[in-house]
Amino acid sequence: MDLYNYDWEYHEYWSLTQYPPRPEQKQIINEIIEAIDMGFKNIILEAGTGIGKSAIATTIAKYVGDSYILTMTKQLQNQYLDDFEYMLAEIKGTANYTCNLRPTKCDDCLQLDSNRGRHADCKYKQAIEYAKAHPCVITNYDYLFFAGNYAETFGPRDLLVLDESHNLEKKIMHLIGKTLNRQMIFRNYGLDIFYPITQGGTLKSIDNVDYWVSTLHELESRARSNVKIAVNKKNRELYTKDKLKFQYLIEQLEDDDAKFIIELPSKKEILKDKLEDDKFHNGLKAEFKPLT
Repeated sequence: MDLYNYDWEYHEYWSLTQYPPRPEQKQIINEIIEAIDMGFKNIILEAGTGIGKSAIATTIAKYVGDSYILTMTKQLQNQYLDDFEYMLAEIKGTANYTCNLRPTKCDDCLQLDSNRGRHADCKYKQAIEYAKAHPCVITNYDYLFFAGNYAETFGPRDLLVLDESHNLEKKIMHLIGKTLNRQMIFRNYGLDIFYPITQGGTLKSIDNVDYWVSTLHELESRARSNVKIAVNKKNRELYTKDKLKFQYLIEQLEDDDAKFIIELPSKKEILKDKLEDDKFHNGLKAEFKPLT
């Protein structure tokens, strides 16, 4: 009996090398590779727990070569590495790497303040270069979304494997939608985004673009002022990030072609969330979600 299936056409690409592929795994891999070779661009695999989807995904990635595998969380990313580290290059955000020069994380790099870029021995910089040169990269949705779309650190590849893709729409909406948290806005900028309701207004008075554009202009102005007087790098980055978010929302809401859905809590919820100890405690927020 050929325990390890050396007669199987794709044996050399099988990723879980310590175990032989099961018949159903071989069948799925055969069908996916056939679909790729036929030119199909979008392939969905729906299979039950225990079928070995990770082994299937990494085998396909190994076959294609120029691949990304995306997971929903860094924990799932680590699970892939437990079994397939030998064939994957890992990349995460800067907060996951420690500095070789100082006892800090890479996202606190002092050299970036001087515009000199990261030092040659930077672990994050090395991880990026290693991943760019590697045929199979493992990362998470959030990292590639920003590193690919905004920083342009990584470019397109031939294959994109989306693990747990049934969560894709929710994940993308979370990444491209924007949220204004009542408590955080009040704490950082001293402005209650639901103020008209507390003064007897109706929900309709804030459920419109004009109100939010006006509010966002005020928040952007306060964030810009806070950047100038920030006492440390962390606060300066926080206010800068907020300023950019406020500017983005203003541009989107004022663009006739960019349709946004504004989701708000009920009037009852807003009034019930009393201001105590200089805080709103119920975590109420206004959400801005693109319609398309």
